Amino acid sequence: FGSQNLQGGITDTKKEHFINDMRTAGLDIVALQETKSKDEVQIGEHIFFCHGTADENRAGVGILLGPEGVKAWKRAGQPKPFRCGEIAGAARIMAIELHFKDNDRKTLKVYVISAHLPTCSFSDDNYQEALDALADTVKRCPKNGVPLVFADMNACIGIRKEYDADTVANSLGPYGIPGRDNNGRGRMVLNWLIEHKLCVPSSFFEKKTYVTHHRSGNH
Repeated sequence: FGSQNLQGGITDTKKEHFINDMRTAGLDIVALQETKSKDEVQIGEHIFFCHGTADENRAGVGILLGPEGVKAWKRAGQPKPFRCGEIAGAARIMAIELHFKDNDRKTLKVYVISAHLPTCSFSDDNYQEALDALADTVKRCPKNGVPLVFADMNACIGIRKEYDADTVANSLGPYGIPGRDNNGRGRMVLNWLIEHKLCVPSSFFEKKTYVTHHRSGNH
């Protein structure tokens, strides 16, 4: 599994390059943000599911399935992706159900969600609207399924020691990039995680390096 903000959108050429990069990285399911596309396209053994608006210059999200991801989608009965309505003028949330087989050949239901929350140029009300819609999408996860949220939250959440450790221990680990944003969005995200009993998995494992994209203005 992986997640990538494409920023400039996803052209046909980019799709080919991205599939090659996906193979190299050994990934089979990738959530995409800023796709700027509403097309559903199959390229060889890969399928791009996208969610966009009539104005394809506006954000958009997607989910790219490789061969094993396509098998998991077919095993789930080839369900149509859930596409949330527009939030702050853009398509920002979509999800798809996949079924895998574990080592005991039992079915593992996974609900993959791709999301792109508003930047700081939008109001806190817009941001909260997106969080509420994301919560509603998580609730669509099938019974006994596992929700996996891959999102560009446009917020800096920081690390556990910047908060009351006992309060956030189940949602935020000790590792990552220190420094919360100063517009309160990081705290909004953390409160959302705690409320819905979700966590930031990468913050519980130490890495040699952390790569992030940052724009001025706490985007």
